[in-house]
Amino acid sequence: MSRIEEDVLAEDRRARSLIRTQLDRCFIVEAAAGTGKTTELIARLVAVLRNGVTTVDRIAAVTFTRKAAGELKLRLRQELDSARAGIEVSSEERVSLEHAISHLEEARVGTIHSFCAEILRQRPVEARVDPAFEELTEDQAKAMFDSVLRRFLEEKLESLPEGLLRLSRRPPEGRNPENLTLIDRISEAAWSLAEWRDFPAPWRRDPFEREPRIRALIERAKQLAGYVRRIPQKSPLVTWLGSIADFSAWLSRHEEVASDLDVLEAKLVELSRQVPPQKTGRAKEAAPGLPTEKVVSEARSFLDELSLFCRDAAADLAALLHDELLEVVGRYQDEKRRTGRVDFVDLLVLTRDLVRDHPETRKHLSERISHLFVDEFQDTDPLQVEILLLLAADDIEEKDWRKSRPIPGKLFVVGDPKQSIYRFRRADLELYHEVKSALIERGVTHVKLTRSFRGTHPLQSLVNAAFERRMRADARVGQAAYVPLAGGPAAHLPTSAVVLPIGKPFGYKGDVTVAQFNSELPRTVASFVEWLVSESGWQVRDPADPAQLVPVLPRHVCLLFSRFMNFGNDFTREFVRELELRGISHLLVGSRSFHRREEVETLRAAATAIEWPEDDLAIYATLRGALFALPDDLLFVYQRVCGSLDPFRPRPTDRPDLEDVSRALDVLSALHRKRNFRSVAETLSELLEITRAHAGFALRPAGDQVLANVLRVIDLARSYEAQGGLSFRGFVEMLSAEAERVRTVESPVIEDGVEGVRLMTVHSAKGLEFPVVVLVDAANAVARDRPTRSVDTRAGRCVQRLVDLTPIELSEAASVEVARDGAESLRLAYVASTRAKDLLVLPWVGVEFDRSSWVRPLVDVLMPESGEWDDGASVPGVPRFGDESILAWPQAPGRSVRPGAYRLGEVETVWWDPELLARSPEDSVGLEHVELLVSKGNELAAQEASDEYTRFLEERSEDLARGHEPSARPFNPTHTELDPPRYSPRVEIVTLPIKKHRPGGRRFGTLVHTILAHSQLDADREEISRLAYVHGAALGATADEVRSSVDPVMTALSHSLFERARSAEEVRREWPFVLDVSELELAEGDLLEGSIDLAFLESGVWHVIDYKTDPSLDEALGEYRRQVRWYMYAVSKMSGHSANGWILRV
Repeated sequence: MSRIEEDVLAEDRRARSLIRTQLDRCFIVEAAAGTGKTTELIARLVAVLRNGVTTVDRIAAVTFTRKAAGELKLRLRQELDSARAGIEVSSEERVSLEHAISHLEEARVGTIHSFCAEILRQRPVEARVDPAFEELTEDQAKAMFDSVLRRFLEEKLESLPEGLLRLSRRPPEGRNPENLTLIDRISEAAWSLAEWRDFPAPWRRDPFEREPRIRALIERAKQLAGYVRRIPQKSPLVTWLGSIADFSAWLSRHEEVASDLDVLEAKLVELSRQVPPQKTGRAKEAAPGLPTEKVVSEARSFLDELSLFCRDAAADLAALLHDELLEVVGRYQDEKRRTGRVDFVDLLVLTRDLVRDHPETRKHLSERISHLFVDEFQDTDPLQVEILLLLAADDIEEKDWRKSRPIPGKLFVVGDPKQSIYRFRRADLELYHEVKSALIERGVTHVKLTRSFRGTHPLQSLVNAAFERRMRADARVGQAAYVPLAGGPAAHLPTSAVVLPIGKPFGYKGDVTVAQFNSELPRTVASFVEWLVSESGWQVRDPADPAQLVPVLPRHVCLLFSRFMNFGNDFTREFVRELELRGISHLLVGSRSFHRREEVETLRAAATAIEWPEDDLAIYATLRGALFALPDDLLFVYQRVCGSLDPFRPRPTDRPDLEDVSRALDVLSALHRKRNFRSVAETLSELLEITRAHAGFALRPAGDQVLANVLRVIDLARSYEAQGGLSFRGFVEMLSAEAERVRTVESPVIEDGVEGVRLMTVHSAKGLEFPVVVLVDAANAVARDRPTRSVDTRAGRCVQRLVDLTPIELSEAASVEVARDGAESLRLAYVASTRAKDLLVLPWVGVEFDRSSWVRPLVDVLMPESGEWDDGASVPGVPRFGDESILAWPQAPGRSVRPGAYRLGEVETVWWDPELLARSPEDSVGLEHVELLVSKGNELAAQEASDEYTRFLEERSEDLARGHEPSARPFNPTHTELDPPRYSPRVEIVTLPIKKHRPGGRRFGTLVHTILAHSQLDADREEISRLAYVHGAALGATADEVRSSVDPVMTALSHSLFERARSAEEVRREWPFVLDVSELELAEGDLLEGSIDLAFLESGVWHVIDYKTDPSLDEALGEYRRQVRWYMYAVSKMSGHSANGWILRV
């Protein structure tokens, strides 16, 4: 270990000691990847509780996700238990720890949104929110917003506002891989404004002389069109400028639009996209008497002016649309207020306003929350920062969070600016740096954690070499300064970094192309994973016990993607296919192609067939698909015989060969009839059960994932109904709509022990670690060349692209925002490479490939210099390599990196042999695990299994039938006309004074009974009045009933029976009982059940009292006596004491 590393580790130990001991100081901790920042946060928490600085109910810990919150609470419990069991714990500390453990559920540990929701529920009046408000999920909020938008557009349809009208005429820009309609694009634009509505500053709309500029451009286009008509058709100038001539000809044919500026603007925008790259040729004259230079000069000038016009028109329209769509946002806000609902932004805005503008509430919260712990601080947005800093401030009158000073010891924040990758979720790294500087100025202690326990030392060297020179502090783009990793464990694999060369990277033009790279990538990666888990014999640290080494399993491997979708195509599909071909289990986490999976499409087709049985195509897809698997020839014959696959059409009774089709149609028709009389989930579950589809799906390759996707559809059905879905048809339409657009569907929760290679995005993997990480989509570009938004926190302005329209402020800030996106892309690569614990794998090419990739920092470190390409050394523990990393050259063979080991500075890596990765397994057909279904050596196995399954169904039916028959028949004493056998004791009647004209009826009687049941036996009138008010409100009693209930209760409590009860040996009130009376063989039943109003034991005798509030007992006296006798009988049987009975009329 070098002296520099020793100094770094010494400083790290000092920082950790300060965190655990200096409890009266606030901290901002910057922790590099894998340094155990959550461990230190918990250690600080335990120290605060252990030393009695505060109690657990006064702690608030804010995390980024619900999963992180759950893990934090679990680990806190474990550490508290460990601390309590320590031998060095004093008696005072033990008491504090015991209290913390027993009251742990009172700790506020959760996401910032759950924290804000709790505050709002405590102070709804001050926050001006419905006390019973409902939190909307993101899907629920978007559905409500779309409903509001539809109503808005319907109202405006006859007279569209100027901005929407202009937008409706403009052609969509570029490709539309998500198949978005104009309404979809407007919805996305309006929703983005709703999500950033806490930045209310207006957008700039510069003067825009639209008509004069349109007319001028048209005239110039006509002039150029005249030139084009004079130029020979084979001239390159015609190819270049032909679209301008076409535009001029279109104007001549459509003179009726000459005054429609919206159409003309749209056609000019379309023209700007149609003009190809410049081609002029070498001729000096484009046509006789027409110099080429003159044509080119005027054309360039026109195109420059056209481009400037399109930019200005887009900026003008963006500002106009912003103002018009804000009305939709306002209506959305009104709809939520009307229905008592809040979305995530509301939770933050309402809490911020409450904390900032209500000093009394802020004082109360500040006193209730003595310590604030914030994890992943680099990912907080401006609203969250404002809430947290105001709650930590020492001056409750200070409304500007930038001027606030935290109370000493109250604030503890942990973050890593190098891992800030959530700009799209409002994370603001520039704000992070501003907050950090402000906190340090106000006395907050700033420390850094640099010792990383995750990656091995060679991996740390690789990461340091890749990012130390590139990641430099830059206030202009908000980039963080790099902090080197140190202190990692020694390596135990033959190498810690592997480069997988793409063997055939060349396109048809002879150069390396991204398309060819990506087409070879899935097979290359899957082949390496297959070798790693099946043949390598390599061992990695066990995630459950890092001290132990275990063979590499599929669940130890993670394929990381910068994104799943690439121009609307699912980038993971081929990787999944290659893994399935090799029989490697996998788990696709958060895929955006969920609705395109075969099993999901199968269920969607079946649901469509159930809802619309007249849809022959849906019926055919269902019958032919995985659920029924009927052959084409059988379906064809049935369709010819019956004329249709409609399950409600008459069917032939004399064609036994068509019985399979008929039975399948019977299933669909039965499900159709019942679909609207039960839940959607029940209907789909019955379909799966009848067809025994679970087994079929589970036995497919990657069956766990397939079955999880099927069950996810059932979960979507339950969620649909929980969110107010009303019909089966609505659910089917929702599925169809989701399938038509590219959208992420939340994946099932994956337990750590579940087998399978993980396929995840870097964003999904943040906070996780894996023994082996493959950075898969290595050829993807760094970032977008056009920014999507620009945020000015101080001005309260967020300008963003709306429907591919760029506002003028965003155009002016484009260079800065593109640089910020590039800086985040660098941080994305850092996060991805620091997920690896033992091995990092990177696909690339063994020749020069000047690609501005998101993993370029790693490529620059792992790529040998050209003069070292032949220096690859042999590697123990790996197969024998060849001499080339290129398998197919476009022409004559050239030089490439030789497979083998390379030492590049302090970094060691192995370039793999692509020849070993070129194997393509045979595509499996049918069931991969078919051996599970066949018993070898027994031809009758299938029939026996079928018979056994039939017996199981019969036994199950018998068990269900028996289960419907009650094993006992309970009855109440009021349900029988018989007295207890050999038991007819005397029942005393006590009538208390009753006021005339008092209320009556069941509700009044229930109120009096309830008060008598809950009052103290010696209660005074004040207590009885309070109970009457409380229970009267619960029962919906009138004011007269509440007032009138007090006197009979007071009269009863003053009676001698209650005096005796107060001094009795034992008293039971509202005493429920169940007594087995089967020996009596009563027709009414064999279990006697009831509830005794009052019973007390006096001198070995139970006195049973039943209250009655009837105006007169004459008509029901016999029934009441019988009821009390049964009560006395039950008490005697249960206690062994004799009993007396009383009816107390109150």
